[in-house]
This record gives sequence, structure tokens and C-alpha cells, in this order.
Amino acid sequence: MQTVSLILREVTDLAHRRTRNGARYTAFRFSADGIASQAVRVDGHVIVAPGASLTMVLTRDRDWQSLAGWYDRSTGQCVTPNDGYGSLAIALLIGLLALVCVLGYFVVPPDMPLHASSSAALFGAGLAGTSVWLVWRAMQSIRARGAIHALRDAG
Repeated sequence: MQTVSLILREVTDLAHRRTRNGARYTAFRFSADGIASQAVRVDGHVIVAPGASLTMVLTRDRDWQSLAGWYDRSTGQCVTPNDGYGSLAIALLIGLLALVCVLGYFVVPPDMPLHASSSAALFGAGLAGTSVWLVWRAMQSIRARGAIHALRDAG
């Protein structure tokens, strides 16, 4: 995780949109001292203007597409990721379903066709992979949110 402090010199192409599932996000381009024009996207309906003094949190070093949020030093506003705990709960439910599918493979009655139990095990393995990915994404969001709030608390 990387923090970058900057003052926005220019903000263009500001657009408030929704994903197919209805989640709101804000997309815009910005430029700052020493940083060429960058296109970014953050969760929620965010108002951002030139002159804002921001400390941004990137989940991957020098990758502006991984912008998780920021702390606005001039207004005290925190922009944080929306997902996190909700994704973690969904991941745990999917993981539980995966466990049921995989365990079902081992408790199959001897007269059941093998392909049915194998399909359940493969389905369970796919669900387990999805669950691990969701946990990883949720933990990234939770860490980013913590980093942004720590910046706010440090003042």
C-alpha cells in the first residue's frame, strides 16, 4: 500500500455513474505537480475540485488504477472503499457452501453415480477459489479504509 500526497491542479471528465448492480462510483481525470493526467475511479458519489490537498491511498505502488480512496487535508473528508465487511460476509457464506459441496463428495452413498459426486466436488472447489478471492479483496478494502482513517487521525 502506498500513500501519495498532492494538490490537484486540474480535474476533468468528472462523472457520477452506477455499475450494473447499482453501486455508485465517481470517475474523473486529474493532474497534479509531477503527475501527468491520470484517469481514476472511486466508490461513491464524490465531489472533487482543483486545489484540493489530498493524501491518496493506492493498493499497489505507482498504480493509479488501484486508488482506494483519500483523505482531503483541506476539508477533513475521507473517501473510503464501500466494500469490505459486506464482501467478507459473502465470502464466508460462499466458503461454507463450498465446504458442504466438497464434504458431500466424501459422504456419497455407494450406489450414487461417481460423476454426480465429482461434479459437486469440482463445483465446491470453484466456490472455494471464489471465496478466497473475495476474502483477499475484502481485506484489501479494510486495510485501505484503516490507512485512510489513520491519515485523518494523524491530522
